[in-house]
Amino acid sequence: MKEAQRFMGKFVKDTLQAALFTEIVHTQHIATAKRHIDQGGILLTIGNHISAYDPIAHAKVLSEITTPDHITAVASRRHFDPTQGKYNAVKHVLRDWWQNGYGIDIALVTQKKDRAAYPDWGQFNTDTQERLKKAIKKPGQIVYILPEGERSNEEGLLQAEAGVSGLLREGGDNVLILPITENYTDLKLLKGRARLTIGVPFFRQQLMTEKIAINQRIASLREQGKTVPFADISDVLMLHIAQPLPPVNHGHYARLMEVTKGLIAT
Repeated sequence: MKEAQRFMGKFVKDTLQAALFTEIVHTQHIATAKRHIDQGGILLTIGNHISAYDPIAHAKVLSEITTPDHITAVASRRHFDPTQGKYNAVKHVLRDWWQNGYGIDIALVTQKKDRAAYPDWGQFNTDTQERLKKAIKKPGQIVYILPEGERSNEEGLLQAEAGVSGLLREGGDNVLILPITENYTDLKLLKGRARLTIGVPFFRQQLMTEKIAINQRIASLREQGKTVPFADISDVLMLHIAQPLPPVNHGHYARLMEVTKGLIAT
C-alpha cells in the first residue's frame, strides 16, 4: 500500500507542477540553503500566499534542497477536512498519499476564522505546535510556512500571523531563513505562470538586528507625531518577502516598507 501511495503522491505532484509553469529567479540562493541543510543545519522557508497552487510552485524550490521526508509543511486544517466539501475531500486523500507514501509531514493548524467549527481547536493546535517545535530543532530539516495564513485576494500582502515568531525562538541560531516571493500573477492550471524570486538567506541574528534598527526609526517618527506601528519579528520577515514586489503589492506592509528603506538587507 505504501508503494502505491508513494507512486500516486509523486505522480500527482509531477502532474500539477507540469501544469503550472514556474520561473525561478536568483537560484544561487537555493544552493546556499542546500549547503546549510547538507551540513546539518535547519531551514525555515517562508513565502507569500496568493493562490492554492503556491505549495506546488514552491515545491520545485524545496525539492532542489532536500527530499520530502525532511520537509514539514504547515497548512490549514480546514483545507484537508473531508467534511468541508468535495475539493477538500480530494486534498485529504492527497495529503494521505504525500504524507504516508511520499514522506512529507503536513502539520495542520486550526485557523482563527475556523475555530467555531472545531471545538477541539486548542488542543489540536497545541499538538501541532509540539510537532513543529521538534521539526525546527531537527538537523537537516526544512519547515515550510506561509506566514500570512490565508490567501491574499486583493493583490497585496496580508499581515503575518504571530506563530512564525515562536518557531524562530525555538529553532535558535542554527535556523537559516529562506524567503520566497511569488509575483501576483494569474495562476490557473494549464495557463498559469508562477514567478518566484528567491531572497538572500539570513539567520535569526540578522533578523533581530534589523528589528532593533527598524523600531528605533519608528520610535523617532512617533516622537515627531507620525503614527507608525512598531514591527514584530513576523513583520520583519514579511518585509523580506515584500522587497521584490512592486509597491502596489505591498498591501498591509506598504507603510512599513516606506519607513524602513535601507534597513532590510537585500
